Amino acid sequence: MTYNGFTKPSARLVSQEIMATPNITLHENYTDLVMVWGQYFDHDTDLTPKTDSLCQERCVQKAPYCFPIFASNNDSRLADDGCISLTRSTRVCNLEPREQLNSVTSYVDASTVYGSTEERAMYLRDLTTDLGHLRTGISVNVYGKVSKTLLPFKHQMAQGCNRPTMDDTGIPCFFAGDVRANEHLGLIAIHTVWVREHNRIADELKLINPHWNGETIYQEARKIVGALHQIISFDHWLPKIVGSKGMELLGSYNGYEPLVEASTVNSFATAAFRFGHGQISPTVVRLGADFNESSDGNLLLHDAAFCPFRIVNEGSIDPVLRGMFGTALKNMDPAEIMSEEVTESLFKLTTHVAFDLASLNTQRGRDHGLPGYNQWRQFCNLPIADTFDDLANEISNAELRQKLQDLYGHPDNIDLFVAGLVEDPWYDSIVGPTFTCLIAHQFRSWRTGDRYWYQHSGEFTSDQIIELEKHSLARILCDSGDDIQQVQNDVFQRAIYPDGYQSCDQIPSMNLTIAWMDSGDDDCT
Repeated sequence: MTYNGFTKPSARLVSQEIMATPNITLHENYTDLVMVWGQYFDHDTDLTPKTDSLCQERCVQKAPYCFPIFASNNDSRLADDGCISLTRSTRVCNLEPREQLNSVTSYVDASTVYGSTEERAMYLRDLTTDLGHLRTGISVNVYGKVSKTLLPFKHQMAQGCNRPTMDDTGIPCFFAGDVRANEHLGLIAIHTVWVREHNRIADELKLINPHWNGETIYQEARKIVGALHQIISFDHWLPKIVGSKGMELLGSYNGYEPLVEASTVNSFATAAFRFGHGQISPTVVRLGADFNESSDGNLLLHDAAFCPFRIVNEGSIDPVLRGMFGTALKNMDPAEIMSEEVTESLFKLTTHVAFDLASLNTQRGRDHGLPGYNQWRQFCNLPIADTFDDLANEISNAELRQKLQDLYGHPDNIDLFVAGLVEDPWYDSIVGPTFTCLIAHQFRSWRTGDRYWYQHSGEFTSDQIIELEKHSLARILCDSGDDIQQVQNDVFQRAIYPDGYQSCDQIPSMNLTIAWMDSGDDDCT
């Protein structure tokens, strides 16, 4: 089909011509944890299930299931295979036009920790005691010390785990609230920290209120963890992404509005919030307690995917955590959009043909039928572009605009994911004006349309809110890492060790005793 007189370019060709880069520049102000937290947080709010099909086996456009990404003419990597397979997203019943599903809760509710179904939530709980704990797994030896417990194992065979490579002796995938927890070591580490944090909070609540049973402790700890996810994501992380202009678009919280739709928007999940793929570094850095490279060394990203054995056998989670908050973020640069590690080698150890994340995202947007760039410019009060020169205010690089013209022919045809990443950063944001607009719109809807938002009247007392807002991800890493001793006060903010680092004893913490002590007297106000 033609659009405005032009056919859509191959998603793979777009990746090769515009998105992929062999070079990366590091961000001056932010740490790699900005990227990892963004991915972890995204997994709390959306997961599009895929159709179960045979698309992995052949390059066939098998409607309505398979939508392969075909090799371009100068594609040496895919010359033998011909395509990268893509299975289409599951559709809602048989509706036409096709609509997609979200199989996790849209709300910012720590479903990454607790799951999005009652069945998964119950399976994740430790019901062998009356302490309100989540299930945990084994402890491991870390340089002569015993680690805190890790996540429980998922003993069923899962893609990527249990494979007999390198030093792996058949370590299965970890089991967590979200099915994507094993995608890379950073995600495993963050998931582990939050399970430990839940159990730490549960133990404190039990000490404060010994008359509480396990059910009460679990629910109250879960409520606290959910609030901390909201505070960290909205107050500590989001301003670094959308900057001052984006926070103005978000506005202040004015209470719950029942008519606001809080579902995760398709264009947000499928394009705008995938901006973080442009922040992915090709290297997973692992640091020891002295913030030098750990004895097990750094890894290329593809060697850190679906590798739970590296946590079990190579120092547990602390080296990965230090690597994330002790290493600079890959800069979001329109001239260096996505590292070749994710366009040429993604999941290369677990798939027959290595994926290309830029191609996958572009093709997924087409699978979902996302409107083109110009329609989102109009939505965000930007002028509609009739020519590619009309994009100069948002895409200042003339060579890049020419490449877009050569590929797409008309501004209406540009895929939203591609356009959002080639826009210049907007003022002090990381992303351009279109993605800033879409991200702020989504975050506002999540917050305003959530009747369990932590600031909503009746959810927490004013004293409890004060204590919750004292807490931070830095404090959580100190409390729930294996032996994290020093951090920045803001672990998203880059600092060169030892400058800017503090002892964990100096990092503020919420005091549960002040606001969560319960007299046990139902008549006591």
